[in-house]
Amino acid sequence: MSENFPEQSINALRHIPNAITSVRIIVAAIFPFCPEQMHIGLIVLGLATEFLDGFTARLFKWTSYLGQILDPVADKLFVLSVSLTWVWLGKLTVLQWLLIGLRDFGVLFIFIALIALGSIGSVRSVKARIT
Repeated sequence: MSENFPEQSINALRHIPNAITSVRIIVAAIFPFCPEQMHIGLIVLGLATEFLDGFTARLFKWTSYLGQILDPVADKLFVLSVSLTWVWLGKLTVLQWLLIGLRDFGVLFIFIALIALGSIGSVRSVKARIT
């Protein structure tokens, strides 16, 4: 490794994808309380973090177990925050909200069924099969 870039610094950089994911969780938390004029910008920011966390993790081989758990949780929180806020504001009907959530409930049902059948491998292999 370069003398100008010590090993400790490289190890610290490994946390960048999870930090980016954490930004999406923060955006999800503040979204309902922000003025409507900010919603599109916050959605763009959330989408950008969705791309960047995975991109940097794969590009630099900075994947982690925490990232495998944190990323889908951040995704669900973000979608839930945006969609429930829009239901509250009348921009989305409850039926539309339920249809958005139907896919996630289907994935959850398949995941539970695979566990019950004992045919589950690693979290990564199951996630790849059902999403």
